[in-house]
Amino acid sequence: MSLERAERFAFEGRLAAADAALLRTRPRRDPDGARVAWLRAYLGAARGRFATAERSSRALLKTSLDPELHARVAATLGSVLRQTSRHAEAREVEAAALARRPRGDARTHLLIGLVADAVGLGDLRGVDRALRRVGSRPSGGWRVRVRLAWVRCERELLAGRPAGAATHARRALVAAERAGARRHVAKSLLFLGASLREAGDAAAARPVLRRSRAIARRVGATPIERVAGDLLGQAAERR
Repeated sequence: MSLERAERFAFEGRLAAADAALLRTRPRRDPDGARVAWLRAYLGAARGRFATAERSSRALLKTSLDPELHARVAATLGSVLRQTSRHAEAREVEAAALARRPRGDARTHLLIGLVADAVGLGDLRGVDRALRRVGSRPSGGWRVRVRLAWVRCERELLAGRPAGAATHARRALVAAERAGARRHVAKSLLFLGASLREAGDAAAARPVLRRSRAIARRVGATPIERVAGDLLGQAAERR
């Protein structure tokens, strides 16, 4: 049961609670330790420990994993690669994982990752192709809804439509708040603040970005805290 609790806490942004639950995990629930190792990589990525998360994820992908767990590990590695500006490499990792035919949420998260990869490469046509593969209403839980709203927000920003981007960011925020997912709330606020800033409404963006930074700091989501702080600093310089 601790393994399921650890996963839920990790996704909710309760990173310290996830750590504690992992310490109580019984080996029989994860005999080869692969799922625990993936969760530790996920938690490391959430905290900005990218080098450690990358090493762990790459090592796991070389082992014999079922397609769904392989997809989760690949999605985590893809996130790390995007956050370290290696979008083409992230696309290769996620496409290879899709070739193993994972099902359900695991497949959907890889497809959403491919959208984000195309955004990072500045490939608007590629973004639209990847979004069509995801579909307009993919099955899945709250994380699918939030992440899909994030990439739709990014798509609108790439297309130069910040007002539309803000609409998607607000949808992500509502879904994250309903799920009680603190890190996802912080990141949704980050997207909303960036969208408002691009729309020229710096006054509205500042409190949103400050809230994003504060929540990220509380949960230990250093990458989100850092980006929100950078955007706030840029706004201050413009005044």
